[in-house]
Amino acid sequence: MNSVRLNSIKPITRSLRMLLHWWDHSISHRITASALALTLTIGAAIGGGSYLVTQKLLEDAILRELANETTLAARQVESTLNILYADLSRMSSNGILVRALADCKRCEGGCRLWFMDDTESPLDVCPYFC
Repeated sequence: MNSVRLNSIKPITRSLRMLLHWWDHSISHRITASALALTLTIGAAIGGGSYLVTQKLLEDAILRELANETTLAARQVESTLNILYADLSRMSSNGILVRALADCKRCEGGCRLWFMDDTESPLDVCPYFC
């Protein structure tokens, strides 16, 4: 069992021995390896920092856009409700319409004039009130 492990470690130890020999061979190799390690470390730090900043900026932009869309949707709903409120207020202040809805016998004739749609037949609202 140990011989299998030693055989699988031999290429790694041989590579390490070659790397250490290369490292010890001259000062220029050490300077080159140190400069490469320093460059890679600085590049990784700058890349990681720029990634984090970009992610934060993108997240803020998305949150701002969602807030704007939510505000727009709320304003549209508010506008629709204001229009409906104005129409219902106008209709409730009309005495003829109120009396027509309150009187079930005359409901058929009076209500049809007020609830007539341009394209379809008049709405039959009298059964709901009587």
